[in-house]
Amino acid sequence: MDSIFSFLDEFLRKSIMNIMEFKSDKELRVLNELYNDKRLCVRFWYRFYKKQRIIKTLKFKKRRIINELF
Repeated sequence: MDSIFSFLDEFLRKSIMNIMEFKSDKELRVLNELYNDKRLCVRFWYRFYKKQRIIKTLKFKKRRIINELF
């Protein structure tokens, strides 16, 4: 369980570093608060990951259906 949190922690830190170049001060403050509140950020990243997972699954299913047609 700790490894999951450390992975999310590192992932979030890298994401914030990448985002910092493009975001305004207000958005950065929100991101920092999100980063500081571990429970909230874990929930946020879990939802984000789940959404990405669903998108990938849908793309795969769509591709498979198209391949079956031809």
